[in-house]
Amino acid sequence: MPTIMIAAVAPHHTSVSAADGERLEKLRFMLDIANALCTSAPRPDALPAELRRTAAQMGLDDQRLHTIQAEIDTARQAVTDRFSAAPQHEAYTRLMRLHSTSAHGAAHAGQHAPANAVLITDDDASNIALLTRYLEPAGYTVYAASNAQDAIAIMQQSMPRILIIDWMMPGMNGLDACQSLRQQFGGRLYIVLLSAFVGSDRAIEALEAGANDFLEKPIERKLLLAKLRVAQRTVELTLDLEEAQHQSDATHRELTELNARLRQDATQDALTGLPNRRAFDAYLSETWAAARRHTLPIACIMLDIDHFKRVNDEHGHDAGDRALTALAGVLQTHSRAGDKAARYGGEEFVMLCTHSDLAAAFRLAERLRRQIEQLRGDYPPITISGGVAAMTPDMHEPAQLLRAADQCLLEAKRNGRNRIVMHATETQPPL
Repeated sequence: MPTIMIAAVAPHHTSVSAADGERLEKLRFMLDIANALCTSAPRPDALPAELRRTAAQMGLDDQRLHTIQAEIDTARQAVTDRFSAAPQHEAYTRLMRLHSTSAHGAAHAGQHAPANAVLITDDDASNIALLTRYLEPAGYTVYAASNAQDAIAIMQQSMPRILIIDWMMPGMNGLDACQSLRQQFGGRLYIVLLSAFVGSDRAIEALEAGANDFLEKPIERKLLLAKLRVAQRTVELTLDLEEAQHQSDATHRELTELNARLRQDATQDALTGLPNRRAFDAYLSETWAAARRHTLPIACIMLDIDHFKRVNDEHGHDAGDRALTALAGVLQTHSRAGDKAARYGGEEFVMLCTHSDLAAAFRLAERLRRQIEQLRGDYPPITISGGVAAMTPDMHEPAQLLRAADQCLLEAKRNGRNRIVMHATETQPPL
């Protein structure tokens, strides 16, 4: 202790009672011991013998003296931290850089902040400088903002996960900032709220606003760093969970896309891109049921390429594949919105025409036949034969409609090919 303070409490007169004199004497001896521990002796056992004897008489053994010295060392370190700043002109240059959101935040713009990044939000530049002096030597990356709005802007740019926010700020205070950040970014943040006002009620209010922790000012460096180590471990765990969730989501998307491709492969003809027989049969069953339920007309067209084996044998399977693809293009181009064309197998194609009677389906089949007859490309000319049938009251299942169209197709082939035959009914519709 400074000499002037010791002298201030030492007895300099004799007009005191014996009890007062004894109390002042003890106080003087205590201050002598504290002064010795602070200035002259590195260890309690190195105190002058007289002071050690006096301490023993007052019940202060070596263990208690060691405890007192540890408390003095802690207090001295706290004072040293606060007053060991760089020269003033250097400190203020640094403060201005930290105090400016645009300067400090822009350095990290577009970058994802590491797990040890800390965003300090305080309108007092000296508080930012002090906390920075605590954190940077401990390995933390420091961001700084002078108000809540700037802090939110930095969060949107770089997303530091650990935040130290002062309670008392102009505009949006620390409590409101905590609530706003928690609403925007959820549980990904670890927020420490600072306040010069102490008490459990203050801490409870901070925690209920969404803060993870609460610290009272003035801040003790060791306690702050201990709490931030907990914060960093929490953030690292959160990042690991987010990465696991991201990988899980990516795997889920990949499986969804794979399932979609598998479903497509299971229902689509790989060569022509048309639905395959499985997809067509499912569509026919659904359409048949709806047509029966609502008394709607449907018709079916069966088509087959004439002498297709000869095309493959004389021109090769590649030429045959190109012919099949060209025919599929005609079916897609000339079908209506309610029509469903499919490759039924090999060189055989089928089309289901909804809301269509027999005559309309026949006209469509004839139009398709003429278009296919005129096809020209890197494949030989082709023609088709076709059969057309419509649902009739005496049909009880979709297979009957397909058989009727297929019988007409066989008749077209027997009658010379390159023609369309319509299913005969008791009342033949006009063409």
